[in-house]
Amino acid sequence: MTVTFSGIDTEGLYPKVYHIDTNAQTATDMETKTGENGDVTVDTNHFSFYDLRLLTFQDLSGYVGDAFINGGNFKLTGRCLDGGQRQ
Repeated sequence: MTVTFSGIDTEGLYPKVYHIDTNAQTATDMETKTGENGDVTVDTNHFSFYDLRLLTFQDLSGYVGDAFINGGNFKLTGRCLDGGQRQ
C-alpha cells in the first residue's frame, strides 16, 4: 500500500519519512517519493508510526580544525537524491 502525506509545502526541501519501531527503538528510512504537486509518498505493507522530516541540504563549508592533520580514519557518507548510495 502507499501512504501519502498531502498539503505540505515541500518546495526547495527534501522530504524524508522514517518508520518508527517503538519496540526495537529504531527509525528506518522509508525511501520517499515526492510528486510534482508536493505530495510525499512511501510504499509500505503495514500501518505504523511514521516521522516526516523536511530537510535542506547545503554544501559542506568551513574549517574543520586540525582533525585531518592529526590523523585518523574519516568517512563521509550520505544518500544521493536519486536514491543511490554514495561514499
